[in-house]
Amino acid sequence: MEAARKRGRVGGRRPVVDDDKRAAILARHQRGESIRTIAAGVKVSIGVVHKTLTAARSGSEPAIATDIPDSAGGHP
Repeated sequence: MEAARKRGRVGGRRPVVDDDKRAAILARHQRGESIRTIAAGVKVSIGVVHKTLTAARSGSEPAIATDIPDSAGGHP
């Protein structure tokens, strides 16, 4: 594993959400769209949208929108 890392190979699956999709998800959520509608529009799963919103709220990913309301259906 260490030799692979030195060659720039870190392993694992590539993330589904890039910066453009993250920005679209956060902007659509800011406008009040439901998670299901966002998922269909961005062409990702509902779980990916929920995970992206949760990560943005917790500060573990760089948030595009600065004020994200907690309206993800009662989930943390």
